[in-house]
Amino acid sequence: MLMRVRERNNVIEIQLTRLNGRQQVVVEVLGREDDTAIDRSKLESMSLRARADAMDVRLRAKAGERLDPIEIYRSLRRALCAGRPPFIAPIGDEAVI
Repeated sequence: MLMRVRERNNVIEIQLTRLNGRQQVVVEVLGREDDTAIDRSKLESMSLRARADAMDVRLRAKAGERLDPIEIYRSLRRALCAGRPPFIAPIGDEAVI
């Protein structure tokens, strides 16, 4: 999975690729009322564009307000990486040490 979070003026742009069917997780994180990632009082609009294995999200802050791109990134990363087992490389007959 690749996630890119950018801030331009009062807009946060989020690009996610290789989601492997985890689009619903992104929607749930962005839709949470109790989450600290997005302060709803500062949010003017949100748009989502989903494709087969990718998503583009745009969050626009109200005039004079600022959304925190670092908190948004952290919340998405926690949700998307939670419960994934760590990668363990298989060891063949001849292990290289």
